[in-house]
Amino acid sequence: MKESIVYRLEEFTDPDYSRLIRLTESTYPGREISNQDYLQWEYEKNPHGNALIHVASEGEKLVAQYLVIPHDYIVEGKILKGSLSLNTLTHPIHRGNALFPKLAEQTYLSCLRNNVIFTLGVPNANSFPVFKDHLDFEILGRVPFLIKSFKPKSVLWHLFTRKRLKHGLDIELNTDSVRDAGGDLISCFNPNTDAESYEAFLKRFTEEKSVATYRSIDFLRWRYLDIPIRKYHIFKQMNDGKITAFAVIRCREIYGLRSAVLMDFIFTGDQKSARAFIDQIFELLEKNNIELIICAMQGSSNEFNLLKKAGFYKVPERFLPQQLDLIIKVHKEVPESEHIRNFKSWFFTFGDYDIF
Repeated sequence: MKESIVYRLEEFTDPDYSRLIRLTESTYPGREISNQDYLQWEYEKNPHGNALIHVASEGEKLVAQYLVIPHDYIVEGKILKGSLSLNTLTHPIHRGNALFPKLAEQTYLSCLRNNVIFTLGVPNANSFPVFKDHLDFEILGRVPFLIKSFKPKSVLWHLFTRKRLKHGLDIELNTDSVRDAGGDLISCFNPNTDAESYEAFLKRFTEEKSVATYRSIDFLRWRYLDIPIRKYHIFKQMNDGKITAFAVIRCREIYGLRSAVLMDFIFTGDQKSARAFIDQIFELLEKNNIELIICAMQGSSNEFNLLKKAGFYKVPERFLPQQLDLIIKVHKEVPESEHIRNFKSWFFTFGDYDIF
């Protein structure tokens, strides 16, 4: 019986991820978090710090895991260390023994030892009650899910029938037409040659946003370029030698539709110029026969308002497979805690967590 099992709870210190992978395959066989290269990327190569992982074992067999990965966040112009909760997992036959909250509490003690001020989460429906009722997370708010269709009839048919896999294969995006563009046109971002102009753009971004992930060059490399398995495209807009807008796209099949995911979209110039930039992205996607584009973005930003004007609309919650509830646990009170807890202060997109 479950009650007779003696579990050992401890920090994960294995030299490789083979035991974690065997645990993951019990629930998510063939998924990214069962891939050794992906786990090394996510847990070890993050420029903001290694993952803080705690596990429960029965003998030598891992039966549950809880972890957070550190991130640097801008909070009112100051960089603070926070973390993101992800990849929570308990083996099916060991559920119901409170391993999730026990491991979480151990991990939060590690957060304090590592000066991690808070932990964010975007939980699924199964884990949400544990975060809220047992781990004392505060609900910041629900991040809107936006969609723009280039082929409305096809999109409606696929979304209502859902006869294909939710997440299908990645789609190759032909960007040859934008590689050599200059002036204020869309062009491909290069972290080597664009580093200096991006630093100036990042400075303006940190001045304009109250609370957001610190999107440094190193973070961009790690999040979008060094990641195994996935393929992202980073675009920029230049005006007078300055980057004025920035976007990240991932293309893949979703419910059988040729889809684009707008991972990130930021602008620091005027709205007219930024609108021209996003319209050029639409044109590129249509040339590649993309049928729709989706994004998630906190609704109080200038970027959100621009996307709504550009034809995105908010998807009714009853059509979503999962709500995007942003939750937080503050481990250590600081003068900036009030801003961290204020949902309207946050700039948050798909790029701030790992679902896409």
